[in-house]
Amino acid sequence: MRARTVAWMLVGLTGLLAAGCGGRSSAAAGPADAVKVDGALGEPRTWTVDQLETLPLQTQDVGYVGMGGNKTVHAKGVPLLDLLNRAEPKFDTKVKRDELRFAVLVHATDKYEATVAWAEMAPDFAAKPVLVEVEEDGKKLDRPSVLVPGDKEGGRDVYEVDRITLVEVKAP
Repeated sequence: MRARTVAWMLVGLTGLLAAGCGGRSSAAAGPADAVKVDGALGEPRTWTVDQLETLPLQTQDVGYVGMGGNKTVHAKGVPLLDLLNRAEPKFDTKVKRDELRFAVLVHATDKYEATVAWAEMAPDFAAKPVLVEVEEDGKKLDRPSVLVPGDKEGGRDVYEVDRITLVEVKAP
């Protein structure tokens, strides 16, 4: 009887350990090369490069100062604003200009992160054409990148993106 109790305790602890470490089955996590779009959205979703390519794409030449001097890439992808609007952001229509309190956190597989304010992309404000890139210089990417055109340095360009999260920014 005691051995059976210990066995059930080990099964329970294994389940708690997996849940506590964020463990999930691979089926729930989605494809290994996908980007999860989540946060303050009514319709969060996971996208692969192939799925993103089915959406209306734009091309841009994006220049920035990188290691070794000025660089320019010819990029093709989905505007980040379009992708987020497709996911139905949860803005409060009762709050004046609620969308101005939101930002997008872009996370890469190597843990690199950068943010873009909603107002930077919104057509009523900066209208910056931030791009979820699926192709660069004619080569299809294995995993999406996010490019922020207009930045002098490419520090907010995030490669190997695995997560894009819409977050509400509030004062403490």
